[in-house]
Amino acid sequence: EDAKEDGYALKLTKGYVDAKEQDSLYNAAVQNLIKKQGYSQVRAQNEVQSTVGRGGFNENQTGMAVEFTSESLPANGDFTATKEYKWLLKNSVQYGFILRYPDNKAAMTGMFFNPRHFRYVGSANAVKMREYSMCLEEYATYMIKQSPR
Repeated sequence: EDAKEDGYALKLTKGYVDAKEQDSLYNAAVQNLIKKQGYSQVRAQNEVQSTVGRGGFNENQTGMAVEFTSESLPANGDFTATKEYKWLLKNSVQYGFILRYPDNKAAMTGMFFNPRHFRYVGSANAVKMREYSMCLEEYATYMIKQSPR
């Protein structure tokens, strides 16, 4: 609603996905790479695990992850080029959301950059993660080290 009031046409495209549906998405993506790109089964599975993820091993089952697009963006358009994406990057932490898979953190998250995928971590955590330039994995490790033993 706040984005809309500011003139940004955000559209929520994904939220909770049950494990069975996630497995279907995973398997379809694997088969697509095998058929269209000639990947072996193992190579396709490794590639897809870094983009789609398997059911039961994916944060889409937590109910804390969402995906966005711009209402005016074509299906395969570049979300990063939209004013809606820029608004989300600037304002999402106020609502407790972070860009879950940033481009420069793939080695730590184990997932490729996904500009549409945001994760709820709470406002205080989101603000600190931005301040420290940390992804969720880095921040979780940092918080563990801060805890008294």
